[in-house]
Amino acid sequence: MNKRLVILSVPNIRIARVLLNDHILGAVKDDADIVVATPFADDDAFRNEYRSSKLGFFPIKLPKQQPRLIQILYSLSELMRTVAFYRRNRRRGLQYYWSIMTKQFGEDGKDTSDPWLRRLVKQLTSIVGLWRGAWKVLDWLIGRSVFRSPMLENLVGQYQEVTLVQASSWGEQDRMLAWNARRFRFRTVLVPYTTDQLWVNGYLLCNYDAVCVQGPFEEHCARNYHQVPESRMIRLGSMWFRTIDRIVKNSPELREVNQKKDKRVMLYAGVSRIYFPRESEFQAIDALITANKNGLFGESTKLVYRPYAMTSEERAEIMERYGETLLQLQWPEEVCAGLSSYSGGLITAQLLSYIQGLMDVDVLVMSHTTSLGIDAAYLGCAVVANFADNTGVLARRKTHLRFLKNGQLDFAPGTPISRSIPELVSLVQVLLHDKAEARKSGEKLVAQWDYQCNNSQDLLRTAILDEVAVEYATSVEKPVAYDME
Repeated sequence: MNKRLVILSVPNIRIARVLLNDHILGAVKDDADIVVATPFADDDAFRNEYRSSKLGFFPIKLPKQQPRLIQILYSLSELMRTVAFYRRNRRRGLQYYWSIMTKQFGEDGKDTSDPWLRRLVKQLTSIVGLWRGAWKVLDWLIGRSVFRSPMLENLVGQYQEVTLVQASSWGEQDRMLAWNARRFRFRTVLVPYTTDQLWVNGYLLCNYDAVCVQGPFEEHCARNYHQVPESRMIRLGSMWFRTIDRIVKNSPELREVNQKKDKRVMLYAGVSRIYFPRESEFQAIDALITANKNGLFGESTKLVYRPYAMTSEERAEIMERYGETLLQLQWPEEVCAGLSSYSGGLITAQLLSYIQGLMDVDVLVMSHTTSLGIDAAYLGCAVVANFADNTGVLARRKTHLRFLKNGQLDFAPGTPISRSIPELVSLVQVLLHDKAEARKSGEKLVAQWDYQCNNSQDLLRTAILDEVAVEYATSVEKPVAYDME
């Protein structure tokens, strides 16, 4: 047994691809015992996937029922952590999120507004929560009832030093682990797994000893929204992209498939109908099918539709509308889109399929925005964000507040945006025929989300094991400035 324990928090299956990779495991496996805290700890398929890595697995089991007062205090603390964060930064790039704080999104625009009492509570908690420590006071009051875990206390009691590594800044599991980290004074490290963690998920769950930003956008958020000092910031780059690099390097069949491609491919990536009306998504698909039939995209262009459809009912609806004749359907992999569910499919095989699907693509169109667009750009694909919506749902939600003064998208400046169907068709047509412009647009997007450092494993050792002073752990001499105006 080592003297140090490293706890990797994997509350959902998507985080496995970020934290359970060779870069992170290889950085610390010789100097610490590694335990994965996850609700999938008792799942044989999940454990077998990582058996060769010699990981331990710790099951996370939170109390299902709490007294009413405890539930209320927990909800108030979460409101203080999130809504107050939006109020504080409502004039600094988060005006959209502040504007929708009293609205509950429903599928296909069936939104509801909070009743007056809940609106009042949100306003009051957003004011009280301007003091960053307010939500932690409530956590302190309810923590022993909600977050205490004798099993976890027994585990960490066997070690002299404990480091908690988290990839998400939301959810019950990570709040529970963060509370215990504060209580027992663990070293804490954040390695973000998606675009949201430092941007719109509220005050951070810990005063992290090291925040490993992926690129300039996250560095901007860490510095300006969370006041992370330079001494605690590590410009690590994207661990997910390093995983992609490894998979591509070790899978020659990926390069062979791409070299043999005889058609240009346009992929339309849908999102949940909670965030983008399915009717508007279908209108965009229909217009692209018509344009392709009319030869606007060239004689050899294949259309692929990847809807966010995780249920059999949704998939049946899409199959009935399109079948396999008008376009090719591609269903999302659970490891890339799933959160609470895990059906036992091999994670590595799903990731290989996901990457292969994107490497085939020349132009990717996404409904609204999705992190899949950044993945596609990293693999050399042009990306278009489609905001064309004739239903009026996006307008009612004040989605225009997502755009900067120059009309570009907040988290992805330089990404082509379509606000109408004709503009969408025109953009796809241009990007399919102009490879230089397509490559340039993708590179702009990636530049904001990955520092592409070449010593990420050393930086991880620094962050997790604190081997040297963190202020020297940077791979970028002059970080790229990010402008949210």
